[in-house]
Amino acid sequence: MEVTITLDIVRRLRFDVNALADADHLLRCDLAEVARAPRVSDIRILLWAGLKWEDRRLTLEQVGLLMGADLKKPDGLRLSEMWQRIDDAITAAGPFGPSGNAEPERAPVAPPLSGNGLLKPSAPPMESSDSTPTNSSA
Repeated sequence: MEVTITLDIVRRLRFDVNALADADHLLRCDLAEVARAPRVSDIRILLWAGLKWEDRRLTLEQVGLLMGADLKKPDGLRLSEMWQRIDDAITAAGPFGPSGNAEPERAPVAPPLSGNGLLKPSAPPMESSDSTPTNSSA
């Protein structure tokens, strides 16, 4: 699930596993701790992590410049509003939000490789032989 945020253009925040892992790697503390008192650097890191899926060339410095430019606009977002969008996107992603009754979306299952001619059918499994000798004279 994505949450829109308007900086230089309308962008979409998405927090999948990669985004959360990248943010976790750069944050100096646990995400729950960040949520209690987000710093400007935390907001910049999380914005970058949530936006880079759509623009792989986006850097932390560029996100900082986008944030600064938006903060200077009379109708731009405040840091608290940026944080709210991040929080909404992380919650929408589901890893920390309340679980609903709806079945989660799952990726389609790939067909088995053996049916497409790439792999030959495998031989039946060999029966395992017991290494302990049997005493047939008992």
